[in-house]
Amino acid sequence: MKQWLNGISYECAFWSSIYQNKKQRDSLFRWSNYGRELSLHNFEAVKFLDTREDSGKNSPIVLDVGCGLSYCTGNLRHGKPIDLHYVDPLAPFFNKIIKRSTMKCPQIEFGMIEFLSAFYNHHDVALIMVQNALDHCVDPMKGIYEALDSLETGGILYLKHYPNEAVKENYRGFHQFNIDEESGNLIIWNRTEHRNITEELRTYATIKVSRYHQPEEVVAIVTKTAPLPQGIINDKADKALLCRRLIAAAEAFDSPSFAFQYHLQRIYFKLIQTLARFINRDTKEFIKRILRNYQKK
Repeated sequence: MKQWLNGISYECAFWSSIYQNKKQRDSLFRWSNYGRELSLHNFEAVKFLDTREDSGKNSPIVLDVGCGLSYCTGNLRHGKPIDLHYVDPLAPFFNKIIKRSTMKCPQIEFGMIEFLSAFYNHHDVALIMVQNALDHCVDPMKGIYEALDSLETGGILYLKHYPNEAVKENYRGFHQFNIDEESGNLIIWNRTEHRNITEELRTYATIKVSRYHQPEEVVAIVTKTAPLPQGIINDKADKALLCRRLIAAAEAFDSPSFAFQYHLQRIYFKLIQTLARFINRDTKEFIKRILRNYQKK
C-alpha cells in the first residue's frame, strides 16, 4: 500500500508537467488519436465494434481502464463518437489537472481494475482496453478477472504493455509486476510469483498474444468465451479488502514521517518533471541508465 501511495506523487507530477506546458501538451495531443478513429496496435478495434453492433448492440460500451491523461486511442468509429469511458483510480487528481489547464477534455471516471465489476456490473461491456497500466495495479490477476466479469460474452479485454517494466524500473513506485510473452502464452511475474495467464483463463477465455515492435510491446487479445463461475468474484471479501486498504492508507498518512516524505516527493517530482521537459529524450534515457545502474549497486 505504501509503495502504491508513493507512486501517486510521481504520476501526478508527470501529467501536471505536461498539461501546464503548452508545447508538451500540444505534442501529446498530436501524438494521441483523440478526436480520431479508435486505433489499437495489432487489433482491428473498429471492425470488432461493428460486429458487436451488428449482433444487436446499438452502442457498444468501451472502457479505457488505467487511462492516465493521454487520451491516446481515439474516440470515434466511422467519424461518430464511441460510448467510451475513461477510467482511472487517480481520477480525482487527474480531473484537477484538467481543470487547471486550458484543455477541454472528457472527465476521468473513478474506478479500480481490481474492483471493476462493482463499477460496471451488468456484464455488457464490449471492449476493455488496458494499456501500460495492468502492471501498475496492486493485483493484476484479480484485475483481469474483474474485467472479464464486466464484459459481455464475446467481449474483448485488450492488453498492451511494455515487456518487463518492473525490472527496467527496478520495482519503483507503481512498477511491481512484469508482463511478457513466453511460447505464445501471456505471463505475469515479479520477484515472488510467475503466472501463466493463458492457462489460468483457459476455461473462460481465449488469449492471442503478439508483439508490436515499434516500440516493443506485448499485446494480448483476451476474448471472453464463458461467464465466470460464482466464487471467483467475491463481493464480501472485496469489501473487507477495501476496508483494510483504507485503514492501511490512513495509518500511513497518520505517520508524520510518511506524510512529510509523501509531500516532499510531490515537490521533488514536480520540479524534476518540469526540468525534464527541457531535456531531449536521448539525454533522459542516458540519465535513467545511470540511475538504474547506481541503484543496482
